[in-house]
Amino acid sequence: MESKKTIDDMNLRGYSREKVLARYNNAKGLRPAEEVLFSKLKESIEGKKILDIGIGGGRTTDYLFPLAGKYVGIDYAKPFADMVATKYPEAEIYHCDARDMSILEDSNFNFVLFSHNGIDTLNLEGRMKALMEVWRVLKSGGTFMFSSHNKGYKNIRKMPWQAGTPWSVKHARRCVMALLYYPRHLKMLKYEADNPGYSIINDTGHRFSLMTYYSDPNFQRKQLVELGFHNVTSHNETGVEVESDTNDLALFYLATK
Repeated sequence: MESKKTIDDMNLRGYSREKVLARYNNAKGLRPAEEVLFSKLKESIEGKKILDIGIGGGRTTDYLFPLAGKYVGIDYAKPFADMVATKYPEAEIYHCDARDMSILEDSNFNFVLFSHNGIDTLNLEGRMKALMEVWRVLKSGGTFMFSSHNKGYKNIRKMPWQAGTPWSVKHARRCVMALLYYPRHLKMLKYEADNPGYSIINDTGHRFSLMTYYSDPNFQRKQLVELGFHNVTSHNETGVEVESDTNDLALFYLATK
């Protein structure tokens, strides 16, 4: 069984590295699925109260802050929170962990986003705490959107050279980096865990520095329904609604309180 403390420490340390901070600071634009889903949601969330969890360098803040009537952004890595607070001094930005959002009132937000697979930095216990906190701060009828790594992904646990990716300079660089940091991966393997509905995996992300939660979509949708959410749907990386998928590394979920 995975260790909560170990995963927390490893992932927070991984996201606090200077190169990672710089990468997220420079990230711009929405992902294809975000463009599609935000377009569908725009009318219902424009001018409303929006909570953005795991803001990173502010990529989704760029879109949601101008759209919101009130925008609140949080991140559990203090350097990210400080970074976005500097970029958007008029927004409410807090250093805050999604598992304990007690600084935020009950039933206060019309829309909650947990973007870029940020919820996958948590183990099952932490994930459930975060989902219950989202439920608490979301208004009745409000929408929750998040993305999560896909346990059914066909290239799960494969190294870049095993994935059948067409040759390119970018792909070659990924292969070289994976080879350079493969010794770290070997050391991290002991923390991996497999369960029927999810796995904890040390993938290539940030040079094998993270332990990442991969969810089975059926398990994830069931988890949300059991928490009280309804209208639960899952979508591939182009925004198309799917029940399951083997081609995409991550899936996007929508749910209504």
